[in-house]
Amino acid sequence: MPKREHIFPFYFYAPAFLQNGIQIFPANLQIRLFSKVYTEIMVFFSSMSAHHMKSSKEKPFMYNIFASVKAAVTARQAAEYYGFQVNRSGMICCPFHSDKHPSMKVDERYYCFGCHETGDVINFVANLYGLSNYEAAKKLAQDFGIDPRTPAPAAVPKGKPVWQQRKDEGYCASVLIKYENLLKKWQNQFAPATPDAPWDERFASACKTLPGISDLLDCLYSPDAELRKNTAEALVKTGSISRLEEILKYHEGEKQDVRLDIDFAA
Repeated sequence: MPKREHIFPFYFYAPAFLQNGIQIFPANLQIRLFSKVYTEIMVFFSSMSAHHMKSSKEKPFMYNIFASVKAAVTARQAAEYYGFQVNRSGMICCPFHSDKHPSMKVDERYYCFGCHETGDVINFVANLYGLSNYEAAKKLAQDFGIDPRTPAPAAVPKGKPVWQQRKDEGYCASVLIKYENLLKKWQNQFAPATPDAPWDERFASACKTLPGISDLLDCLYSPDAELRKNTAEALVKTGSISRLEEILKYHEGEKQDVRLDIDFAA
C-alpha cells in the first residue's frame, strides 16, 4: 500500500483524469472507479479536518495552562511545595547536580551558580520529575489548584499559599503536642490513689481529651495533604488552637480563670 502523500496528487487531479483516461472503460466501471476515488478523498479530508480541529483546540489550552501556571506559582513556591528547604537568602541545594551546599537561587525563576541550570517554574518541575513541559504544567495546576481556563492575570492558587498552609499545620501540631504532654502529665500526677477515690478535675480532663488530641495529631501528620489542610483550617477557624494556647499559658502562670478542657467533638 503506497503512502498517503503519494496517492494524494492522483486524487487531486482525479476529475481531469476521469475526463480523459477513464473514459476508455465502460460507463458502469467509470462510476465505480470515480465513487471509490471520491470516497477515499472524503475520508482523507475528514481525518485531516478532525486533526486540525483537535490541534486548534489543544494549542489555546496548552498556552492557557502555561500562562496561568507561571502567573500563579513561582519557582520558590514550587521548590517549597516539593520539599526543598529554602534558606533566608532564597537558596536551595541544586537537585540537578551533586550539591552539598545551597547553590541554586529560587525566586520567580531559578538559577544554579554551580551547574548553571536555569528556567521558570515549569522547567524546574519538568527537570525535577523527568516530565515534558506540558506534563509539568498540568502537574503544577493540579497540585496548586489552578484552573487553566482562567486568564493568566487572574490565575492564583485556590486558598492559602502552600507555604502558609504548611506553617498553619506546623503551628497547630506544635500546640497540640504541648497540650498532649500536659494532659499526660496530669494523667500520671493526679490519678486517683484507690479505685474509690474521687477523681481530680485535671485527671478527668486528661482522660476525656487525650483521645481527641491524638486523633487530631494523626490527621495533621497524615500523608493526605487535603486532610492536613482541612484539619488545620478547622482548628484555626473554630478558635480551638487559640483556646489551647490560653490553657497552656495559664498553667505556665501567665493567666488565670481558664477552663481545663476543650470539647473537640463540636
